[in-house]
Amino acid sequence: MYSIAVLTLKGGAGKTTVTAALGQVFSKVRADGVIAVDADPDAGDLSMRTAVHPQNLSMVDLLEPDNDLTQRDFVQRYLSVTDADLQVLASGWRPDSDRVLIPEDIADIHEIASHYYSMLLWDGDKALNSPLVRTVLEKSNALVLLVEASAPGAAKAGQAIDWLRFHGFEGLLARTVVLVNETTANTRLDLKALMAVLARQQLKMHHIPYDKHLDEGM
Repeated sequence: MYSIAVLTLKGGAGKTTVTAALGQVFSKVRADGVIAVDADPDAGDLSMRTAVHPQNLSMVDLLEPDNDLTQRDFVQRYLSVTDADLQVLASGWRPDSDRVLIPEDIADIHEIASHYYSMLLWDGDKALNSPLVRTVLEKSNALVLLVEASAPGAAKAGQAIDWLRFHGFEGLLARTVVLVNETTANTRLDLKALMAVLARQQLKMHHIPYDKHLDEGM
């Protein structure tokens, strides 16, 4: 199974929208099973952007100790499905519960999904140095790093790239795409200058111009 993490250091950069869009595209062109997992421990809304489970089941419910996870049909009961056949697993955060996602949850979901899917997309958290995100990175073959088209966004992206280099993820950086996302129609930043600064990191880059439909979510 090939796993892709979608991360950012700044909220509002479009991480969940990009995860959803990538998942939908991959599901349309692949027939071997694609799953998107909400690994944001703080009220992640991937399912709201894609497909809400009719019984609001989630990762937390799937990982209950007595569940038989050796059958694909049983696992799929906990997933919602989009029109493009993208399988979606919600994080399970609830305001009335003290249960939070832990690194072992990420490892368990990766192991379960590897038996039934060929591709997994992680919609990750902003806290790059957290044990949860470290586990997401360790369980990923590639990374999409979202950068808001702003000076602070570029600075944070540079810090994230340096952090990955200093913490043993050089191999993952070789399979990283820096995605510069315009989240407003009135970007005043010199995008060419921003792209030139990011290009010094010698990573693959892509630019998403402002799109009102993406801005509204999916």
